Amino acid sequence: MNIFITGSSGFIGSHLKEYLLGHHHDTLFIPSSKELDLSDEKAVDRYILEK
Repeated sequence: MNIFITGSSGFIGSHLKEYLLGHHHDTLFIPSSKELDLSDEKAVDRYILEK
């Protein structure tokens, strides 16, 4: 299963990220707002395809 987390620098997102990294072997997509502009659909597609 692929999991895409936004807001991973916040309180809930950072704890969710740590939990998933420690307990699951799924593909995690955890871009920062500097890495990816979520309003740009083509950039999101490229980000996922490159990972």
